[in-house]
Amino acid sequence: MKQLFLKFRFFLIFSLLFSIQHKASNTIDFDAQYGAASGNILVKNITEAIHHATKGDVIYFKSKTYDFEGKSFTIDKGIVLCGIAPKVKQPHTIGAYEVVTTFKNLKAVRITTDDMGLENLRLQSDGSSAYVFTRFAHPSYGTGKNLGFYVNNHIKNVVYDGGGSQVYAENGAEVTFEQVSFLNYSNGGFNTNRKDPISTSAKAVFKKCTFVPNKDKVNYNVRGISADAGNDEYAEIWDQKGMVIDSCFFDGQGVAFSKCKNARITNNHFLGYRKDVDMIHIEEYSNAIYVANNTFEFISPSRCFFIDREGQPSYDISIVNNIFKGKYFWIFWSNGPTNLKFENNDLSQASASNPNDKTFDFNYQRTGDELPFPLPIEQLTIRNNKGLDNPEVGILSYTMLKGDNTNLIEGFATAKIQKKLVDEKPKSLLNTELVYQIKNKYSGEYLVAQKNDSKVILTSNTKNDQSDLWKISFKYPYSYTFLNLKTKQYLEIEKGYTLGELTNPNLKPVFIEQKNAYLNKSLKPHFYLHELDGENKQAFQIAPGGNERKTRLVKKDNQVGIEVALEKLKFIPATKNSVWDLVPVSNGYKK
Repeated sequence: MKQLFLKFRFFLIFSLLFSIQHKASNTIDFDAQYGAASGNILVKNITEAIHHATKGDVIYFKSKTYDFEGKSFTIDKGIVLCGIAPKVKQPHTIGAYEVVTTFKNLKAVRITTDDMGLENLRLQSDGSSAYVFTRFAHPSYGTGKNLGFYVNNHIKNVVYDGGGSQVYAENGAEVTFEQVSFLNYSNGGFNTNRKDPISTSAKAVFKKCTFVPNKDKVNYNVRGISADAGNDEYAEIWDQKGMVIDSCFFDGQGVAFSKCKNARITNNHFLGYRKDVDMIHIEEYSNAIYVANNTFEFISPSRCFFIDREGQPSYDISIVNNIFKGKYFWIFWSNGPTNLKFENNDLSQASASNPNDKTFDFNYQRTGDELPFPLPIEQLTIRNNKGLDNPEVGILSYTMLKGDNTNLIEGFATAKIQKKLVDEKPKSLLNTELVYQIKNKYSGEYLVAQKNDSKVILTSNTKNDQSDLWKISFKYPYSYTFLNLKTKQYLEIEKGYTLGELTNPNLKPVFIEQKNAYLNKSLKPHFYLHELDGENKQAFQIAPGGNERKTRLVKKDNQVGIEVALEKLKFIPATKNSVWDLVPVSNGYKK
């Protein structure tokens, strides 16, 4: 009797689970239920269909064309929107194939949910949106609070056609793109842009996708895939959680990481046409990037790897087992990365457009950059690469520290190597054994932190509680951190901002703060000290390091804000509000 009861209970549980599973995969025939419509009525019908659907349901669009007449819609539930399925599956095709159902004249799609899917659809922009076409709009983005992102989303056999940034995933979104074509975009295929103090992104996966931009609108800043940790002082390298870019095709486009780590770029095919578009762009302390088994093909002289930016060296980059074809403008332009491996690559089908140019350049500084010391490269490994002995290969140029034995370079003819030796690495401009007051040179006011307030203010008098004292530490190679002795917190600009915000008089000014101790963090908010010609050795303009020195600290009433600092990569002339004396104070105490 007991066994019979157990069997019956098992049958009930199994039946219930089967019923739930069956219900979760219910297919809704959109045309049959709602009929033909366009514009506002079409959006209303889709919204209603999503509202009445159960999580996991498939809303099936059986017609060839749906005209949105410049309207947008939102997916706010974990359902799948699906167009007419291909007659024959083609799992090996790169990009979308046999996509019959088109959402045309679509302004934008907002996704505000987990567990969402798009399949067998062409999403065709109406061209009215200059920026975002599809947005993963997590409510925490830009708030600094309850930070998160949407997860378990998939987009399969979909064509994005036109628009600015075709998929904008804000602080990140967990999405798998499989056989997706990103076509005719002007601002990027897939973009993330960290705007809040968040240390990790959600994992994005790209498999067998195609990226073909609107080539009339492409410039150096338009990428197929871009992960940008933002122009702020938040002291975390943005973990991409093992982002996968595999078996994709990039036609005149590339991949970019700024202040990011942990990504794999494998088995892709890159085509290059221009000297101002990188195939792989890695900058601002980015690290743990693995590039393997790709083909880099130069249709006309173009550039491949651009690594580092503004003296914030990237590191732990492996470039192995790749094939290079055609005439390149450069293979590497970089400024002193650490632990870069270039191994087992095949360059036998490639050559420099000008063999007398530096096409493996690890000393690169853009014209106008004002970095104070040459940056030696360490742990550079170049070996087992086929074709480097070809006389059509360009010059290898690098700087190394005398006596350093961490670099291993093989395969280049001696005449092709330009090596510069330096006696020492970049070093601090200050004695970091002392503590300092930060004083506006012309007003005579001191920078003071407050114990229970993130504000940093200026006062005319020195303090007796150490709130006007700062421990300055050197951040190799060119920047500094400022720790307040009283609050034990670091000077920073946590708010993300753009240059447009700084020059818009209607937006609130951005002020520096101190509110985080950054315990156990290897990277802390850092600043660049620009020495003033003819001034004493303690007078500087101070530029936030995390925003590429584009801004400088300036006195604004009794606070310190930021303003634009550079013009054509050179510091603009100092003003009374922008000059700061770093006044050493013996032993951290006054008198």
